[in-house]
Amino acid sequence: MLRDTNRFCPQITGPGLSLTVGSGKVYLSGSNTILSLPSSQVNLTANATNYVYLLYASQAVVANTTGFPLNSYPIATVVTTTSGIRSLIDQRADCLA
Repeated sequence: MLRDTNRFCPQITGPGLSLTVGSGKVYLSGSNTILSLPSSQVNLTANATNYVYLLYASQAVVANTTGFPLNSYPIATVVTTTSGIRSLIDQRADCLA
């Protein structure tokens, strides 16, 4: 069985308060649609725990500091300092051990 573990891969690509999320495809079962989304940059809040996820309704990768909402695909939990990323935990279901 082939596992596509690189879709929506979170990556720290430089200093600062942003995270790069790789491209990916997602199947929306209610509409029988496959969405192809390009890679994106997500701005993070300083000195906080940021939850990065794909929001199905808007078909966008976004972040908040309150948690993963319903109807979303969790991507990462990112803890930030004043000026950068302290830690990143990959939350994608197909990447958890």
